[in-house]
Amino acid sequence: MSEISIVRAGNGLILNGTDVQVFEMSPGKKTQAVRKLLEAVGRNLGQGLQVEVKVVDPSGESLPDSSIPELNWLTPKMVSKIYGVPESTLQDWRGKGTGPSYSKPTGGYVVYSKESLEAWYNKYRVITNQD
Repeated sequence: MSEISIVRAGNGLILNGTDVQVFEMSPGKKTQAVRKLLEAVGRNLGQGLQVEVKVVDPSGESLPDSSIPELNWLTPKMVSKIYGVPESTLQDWRGKGTGPSYSKPTGGYVVYSKESLEAWYNKYRVITNQD
C-alpha cells in the first residue's frame, strides 16, 4: 500500500495518494467535500475495499481541520491540479526562466511556495471595471 496524506491548502484539502486530488472546502460545500475526500481515501487504500461514508452535518460548516497541517510548498503536480497549469507548462517555464519562482531542495525535486505562486499570479492580475 502506498502512503496517503491529507493536507490543508487555502480553502481546500489536498489528498496525495495514487494521484493528487483537491477538495474545495468553501461554505456550503464542506459536507460534500468531506464525503468525497473519505471516499477517495477508501479508493486509495486498495481495490475491492467497500467504503461506505456517512457525513452528518446539515449546515456543511464544520470541518475538523485543526489537525491538518497547512501546506506551504506544492509539487508541480499539485500546482497543476490547484491552478490548472499543465505540469509540462511549468517545466517549460522553469527551462526558460519564466513563471513563478521555485525551489529544488533535494536534487531534481521541484517545489513551489504558495507565497511565490500567489505573488506571480497577482503580478499578472487584470483589473476590470468590476473590481
